[in-house]
Amino acid sequence: MARTCDARSAVRARRRPSPGGDARPRHGSPAAPGRRAGDRTGRARAPSRRRGAGGRARARATTPACARRSCVRDHGAARPPPALGAVRPCSSFVRRGRLRPACSHRGRRSPRARRLGGSARAVKIRRSPWLAVGVFVAAVVVVNLGLRALDEHTHSPGGPASSSFATAPDGAAGYAELLRRFDRPVVELRDPLDTALLDPRSTLVVLDPGPTLTGDDGRALRSFVESGGRAVVGGDPSGWLGNVVVPPPGWRPDASPAARAVAIPNAGPVRTAGEGAWVEPRGRALVVAGDRPVVVEQKLGTGTIVLVADASPLQNRLLGHADNAALALALAGDRPVVFAESVHGYGPASGLGAIPTRWWWAFAVLALAAVVLALSRGRRLGPPEVPWRELPPARVEFAEALALQLTKARPREDGVRTARRIARVRLERALRLPPGAGDTALRERASARQLDSASVEAVLGDGVGETDLLAVGRALVATEREEAVV
Repeated sequence: MARTCDARSAVRARRRPSPGGDARPRHGSPAAPGRRAGDRTGRARAPSRRRGAGGRARARATTPACARRSCVRDHGAARPPPALGAVRPCSSFVRRGRLRPACSHRGRRSPRARRLGGSARAVKIRRSPWLAVGVFVAAVVVVNLGLRALDEHTHSPGGPASSSFATAPDGAAGYAELLRRFDRPVVELRDPLDTALLDPRSTLVVLDPGPTLTGDDGRALRSFVESGGRAVVGGDPSGWLGNVVVPPPGWRPDASPAARAVAIPNAGPVRTAGEGAWVEPRGRALVVAGDRPVVVEQKLGTGTIVLVADASPLQNRLLGHADNAALALALAGDRPVVFAESVHGYGPASGLGAIPTRWWWAFAVLALAAVVLALSRGRRLGPPEVPWRELPPARVEFAEALALQLTKARPREDGVRTARRIARVRLERALRLPPGAGDTALRERASARQLDSASVEAVLGDGVGETDLLAVGRALVATEREEAVV
């Protein structure tokens, strides 16, 4: 009791302000915890002071200051009072059991850290499967955008020769772009010429069509020109020129690359690849290389057809040389220009519609194969996993099933011979005879050992009937029993 009284006196001494100083304790000083502890103790024991006669308060006031100071000094000299921890400030609200509410989370670990701490069980957070789907879709989009950007910066030129879609040196994409820059409407025609509706007020460009320009296409082109249209056809004429012009002019595959325009205003020297020239053509020569015409213009009905023996001046590789660009604009005229792309392998459909029908059949077969594989590998009915453990069949059922299969196969003779051979080996082992001992030795030793003579004769016999099979079986059991005894 005296020790408790001394401790309380020490606490009160720390709470009392020093003379001439501030009565309020500073934050962080040792007196602050003591004050809060004293306040909390005072509030908890306030009813007892009210119920009493005030003797305790008067006793505190009448206690000599020297005694209190000596108490603090005596205990302080021996051992300093323990440092009191921080106590929450008092609150008007008290929970059940006279406990104040917990303070805020300041200075504490986060809930996630407390869950994952060593003293707490880690909680597994379930994530939605849509998050993985979204991440996968985003990854696919990013990869596609990256591949597209890579293709735009590293795409190599390509495409069919003399096609307005081709960016290769022998393509005509530059020709189409030149016409667009000079306000000529440009259309890439994917439909075959024999089924397309061609406007006679336009210019049709057919360069290097090859054998794909059929007779029907040639008749449609002639009909277009005769009705007032303008056509620019050129390239190697093998296999197609006879379908357009009757009779076709002669052609030779060599010419001088230095040519000149003779009947085209604003065009002078023309640069060619020297890949062809006409021989005795009909019509007016527009471009000549030496004494050989390279570009010839013919009247056909009310329209005009321009025959180009060498299409290289209109291609990407030479369009920017000499006056080739001026020549290309003059040949097209002040009309809308239509490039025939069906002769270069382009069809009317695009996207999914451009996939051939036989490819769709192949996709259907592959999808059917995938469905059949899924059905064969998975369970058709019931849950994906049975709720019980599948046990092996009983031995009796296994033996009966095996006997049934043997009965259906009817290998009785082989079974009897095999059983007799095994029984003979075991009988020799049981009688301590060497392998291959004769029948006489077996009978004598079996008689000496008092074995069943019927079983011994069944092993030594040669019958293959059902009775013999049963007898051999009994002999096997007897020999096994004899081996166990030995």
